[in-house]
Amino acid sequence: MTPPSSGRERASGRALYFDNNATTPLLPSVKAAMREAMATYGNPSSAHFYGEASAALVARARASVAALLGCEPEQVVFNSGGSEGASSVIVGTALRHLWEGGHIVTSAVEHPAVLRACEFVRGLGFELSVLPVDGAGRVDPASVRSALRPGTRLVSIMHANNETGALQPLEDLSSIALEAGVPFHCDAVQSAGKEPVRLREGLLTISAHKFHGPQGVGALVLRGDVPLQRLVFGGEQEHGHRAGTENVLGIVGLGAAADSAQDRLAEPDHESRRRAIGGHLREGLASMDGAMVNSPLGDCLPETVNVSFRKLRGDTIVDMLSARGVAVSSGSACHSTHPEPSHVLLAMGLSLDRALGAVRFSCSCLTTHGEIDEVLAVTEQTVHQLYSASPSRSR
Repeated sequence: MTPPSSGRERASGRALYFDNNATTPLLPSVKAAMREAMATYGNPSSAHFYGEASAALVARARASVAALLGCEPEQVVFNSGGSEGASSVIVGTALRHLWEGGHIVTSAVEHPAVLRACEFVRGLGFELSVLPVDGAGRVDPASVRSALRPGTRLVSIMHANNETGALQPLEDLSSIALEAGVPFHCDAVQSAGKEPVRLREGLLTISAHKFHGPQGVGALVLRGDVPLQRLVFGGEQEHGHRAGTENVLGIVGLGAAADSAQDRLAEPDHESRRRAIGGHLREGLASMDGAMVNSPLGDCLPETVNVSFRKLRGDTIVDMLSARGVAVSSGSACHSTHPEPSHVLLAMGLSLDRALGAVRFSCSCLTTHGEIDEVLAVTEQTVHQLYSASPSRSR
């Protein structure tokens, strides 16, 4: 892929981008759709033909997102992305039940957008159950069943973990909640566009920029009769769920990214190609001195490989790789400027040192085997240099 002018290009003349779980580059088809949409500048709520043209673009994108997620277009609510979606669901649920209170269930490995929203509603007087995970980072469906009680208002559990790629048993978890009459929310930010995501009832949140769409736009899917208090007031846009003039260009980009993702998912070799790329990266990292792979082998996004190196700090490795033209991360992009041990890895039972030593490599549909070979060579050289610099860092 063509890198930005970062000033950190490698000797080969290009940078290596392996932080796709943080954000992905725009596909050419997405750029083209957004450029074409720039000529249409009417407000979608306006009754004249300028407004009708913009409204048609929004409707077309809504149909594309609905097709990707297996829902009806009228169930798609456009917003600014996964964080807003999580707050809309969790805080919106709490506000609808503010006077009678209640109980919310989530897991210990959720994205901060979910965990912090849950902490906020706990401050409003709601009880909160944070379910543990096993060594692979997965929630036991039986623990969801045990956590449910009279007054449980919501279960919110992600599909794919942003740090390790671990996939939750979404169908089992959602069925348990829905059979008990409790709304289920799935944070599908990391899985949408990569894995088939289907939720027969409940709430689903996605972000365009995780699957080659623009930043700052996403969607909330509302399936079934789920009562939510709106958080943004004004007009009646988005079926009355979110006021404000729609981000038409962003929505068009999201729709184009959804179309492209749906095409990829339909390709016969889609899954085998993903596994070949991810397997190549995982095997190369696992073979390095001091490496301990934290991402589970099965039921995991193959594009995501989280690895720790004994007695090395993950943020140190990230900085050194960045200086050499390689972009990776030490965990969630939300914490990249404040290195702390990963709450996800600690919840999985890993040691503090191992959590602090973690580095996340994440590919996309644009990643090539040649790029993986390059990033493995640079990473191995970097790790070897760190170990050689200090005898106390013996593997």
